[in-house]
Amino acid sequence: MDIVNKAKDGATLASASNIAAFNLGNALGAWACGLVVDHELGLHYIPLLSAGFAVAALGVIALNRPAKHI
Repeated sequence: MDIVNKAKDGATLASASNIAAFNLGNALGAWACGLVVDHELGLHYIPLLSAGFAVAALGVIALNRPAKHI
């Protein structure tokens, strides 16, 4: 809801963009796991790939947080 509150007049566009990013993440994860299965790396690599995506997402969040002023 933070993105909708900050968007003010563009709340509909902000909400749609948020949903689009969620769907893009789902598609990217399915595609990447499909590559793992297609290249016969083994199903035990899928949780490792998922953990990598989670760490990457946390990194993006950390980079986009505004600095707090003391």
